[in-house]
Amino acid sequence: MNEVPVTVSILDRVYKMKVRPEDQGYLKAAEESINAQIAAYKKNYSYRDYQDLLAMVAIAKTTQLAKLQKESISDHDAIREKLENIENILMSQSDGETK
Repeated sequence: MNEVPVTVSILDRVYKMKVRPEDQGYLKAAEESINAQIAAYKKNYSYRDYQDLLAMVAIAKTTQLAKLQKESISDHDAIREKLENIENILMSQSDGETK
């Protein structure tokens, strides 16, 4: 495994991780997204400590992921249905040509 060290900073805490080189950009994007969402929650909501902010971000990100997964399944089903329709059309056309 060719992993590279990456440092991520969230809420004034530094986390050192090792990731595959191709995942480095995703990790940095996640860091930026989490920190931006934390900043928005700090500004708009009351909280007792950083754990509250992290919990809110975790809930929001998990909800977003669940929504994307559901949309992905729906998209996958729609694509499968269209491909089946195309296959049926092609099959009916090839049946007509063989007669």
